[in-house]
Amino acid sequence: MKDATTTACRPCIGQPFDAPCPIYIRHLSVKRHHPDASDERTVVARCLNTPIVGDASRSKPHLLETRSSIVDVTAIRPPEYFPRLEYCALMLAAERFVVADTFPFSRQSWHNRTKIRTPDAQGWQWLTVPRKHGAKNLVLNALELDDASPWARTHQRALQVNYSMAPFYEMLSDDLNALLGRSYPTLGALAVATVRWVHAKIGGPSELIVASELPGAPDTLEGVWDVLGRFDTLITLPESAKRDSENFRGPHVETFHFTEQQRTQNFPGFVPGLSVLDMLFNQGAS
Repeated sequence: MKDATTTACRPCIGQPFDAPCPIYIRHLSVKRHHPDASDERTVVARCLNTPIVGDASRSKPHLLETRSSIVDVTAIRPPEYFPRLEYCALMLAAERFVVADTFPFSRQSWHNRTKIRTPDAQGWQWLTVPRKHGAKNLVLNALELDDASPWARTHQRALQVNYSMAPFYEMLSDDLNALLGRSYPTLGALAVATVRWVHAKIGGPSELIVASELPGAPDTLEGVWDVLGRFDTLITLPESAKRDSENFRGPHVETFHFTEQQRTQNFPGFVPGLSVLDMLFNQGAS
């Protein structure tokens, strides 16, 4: 069984010693019986900096502790446009993260929109990428963008207006504006580009794989499972855990639980559920 290992919790680097982890991996507990052994295998990941009530010894520097006897813990998620924190936390927890740009577009998702902080009463707004309407059930890497409106400039301007006074805006703005200034053939290509950018900024330790670049461009969970060599464990978010467990007859499926910690934002108060951009502008990249 693999020994416990300790590595830096990347989003916490540079934060005060006793500050709560902005991306707090509350717990990832994966338990299963290995077909060739009688012992129960367990994976646990959490930021050790977050104190446990009644146990001051656990209030340690920002470290991510993992104990694992499972070599291959994989996450498979469609790309999100500058993703949510729980999506980013999943990238930090997985050993291998597949960006499934071959999956269908879903309305009311984060595929083509992201949420940022604003100073008004609501406290937030959507930044939405327009897409061309037409055929239904198009996969993300075949769904064209509607560039009739200058959506990229609108998003750049909104980020400048709302985050120009944030501590790390200037450090990230040139890189971000260059990313948004490029031309993308599809929504999938754009969303994948933002996921790759975020993965690099947060120092994601996982291997990042794009589904459309795999042999045969698999467009289902089982298709990805077959191409990757049938990994042991799939970790997923609560919103899709039931569906993944019922429809996927492959590896063991476990739910990844995420708890967002209150942190300093660029306007008074705290609004949860925003894009990772909010954390990057206010707390910085790794």
